[in-house]
Amino acid sequence: MSISASDGILVVSANVSIIVNEVIEQPALIVPGPVHVRQGEYLSFMVNVTDPDWAADNMTLAASGLPDGTSFDPSTGIFNWNVSSVQPGPYTITFTLTSDGSTIFQDSKVVIIHVDNGNGRCFICEFFSTARTVLRTSTVTTNPWLLLLSGMIGLTTTLAVGTRRARAQLRRSRRLVRG
Repeated sequence: MSISASDGILVVSANVSIIVNEVIEQPALIVPGPVHVRQGEYLSFMVNVTDPDWAADNMTLAASGLPDGTSFDPSTGIFNWNVSSVQPGPYTITFTLTSDGSTIFQDSKVVIIHVDNGNGRCFICEFFSTARTVLRTSTVTTNPWLLLLSGMIGLTTTLAVGTRRARAQLRRSRRLVRG
């Protein structure tokens, strides 16, 4: 492209090249949050991908940590599980998206599936899920055993203080009765 400028007497021209570079946006995975399912139920969900440069990139989906009896189709992103004779408890599955375009990108997301027994909720799953949520939203450490230990120390301290106060009150009462 040629650009010219004039002050009315002199004319100056210059050739200018404009190069527009492609903005490469990173692809991202979209997975469900924690999932609760009971033994004997069927679970199915889709792992979705967002990528503005989809046509320019080759995408590869993968899953790791799949429990026995599950299936995952990387071409469609569909996860299926007939939850029959598995142990109740949490199962962690990691889904990974890799883009091998001009710049290689990778995104991984974790899905936690809580399998409850057929009679009701999985107490252990609920306890640790709730404890983990509380710990993540606070500034306390993320070790649930430390949280349990802190609670026990607090309870012991409360009982000790209450016992001392009760003994002091008992001594006062004995003095009043004696005389």
